[in-house]
Amino acid sequence: MSGRPLPVETVHLPADRRAWDAAHAEWQAAAAAVQNAAASGPPPPALLERRAAAEAAVTELAVISWDIVALPADEWETKIGEHPAAEGAVHGWPFEPRTFLPAVLAETATSGGEALSVEQWTALFAGQLGQAERNQLFDAVVAINAQAPVVSPELGKGSARTPS
Repeated sequence: MSGRPLPVETVHLPADRRAWDAAHAEWQAAAAAVQNAAASGPPPPALLERRAAAEAAVTELAVISWDIVALPADEWETKIGEHPAAEGAVHGWPFEPRTFLPAVLAETATSGGEALSVEQWTALFAGQLGQAERNQLFDAVVAINAQAPVVSPELGKGSARTPS
């Protein structure tokens, strides 16, 4: 399995969270209005136009895409050892998330080929990223590094379900 590429997970975050929240709320409200109107007949064209405009506004908002590459298993374990959980920590992780996540992202995440330092990630987590965005990055890092892919023997090359 030497030379096998490491898995990559892409996380998309809004470039302007406030604009994203406002546009997404309008899109949801417009979609709900169309659905409610459709319960009693065809929705009025004005509602359909509102929904289309709201959807277009959401899709036109800038996003920042972070490509997160898995660490090799030995590096993942080393990184966990470098950021041990505090004695009596109640979060249940074997590492301290506040220091661990910026350290892993500094090594594994790029956006447009650019990487951030541990200090830059720490500053983002301290102020510019909301809890949902931090959770999204955390979940991606853990998913790509700590979870094994589900591989079924029936689905491999030469099985009855795939061509050889």
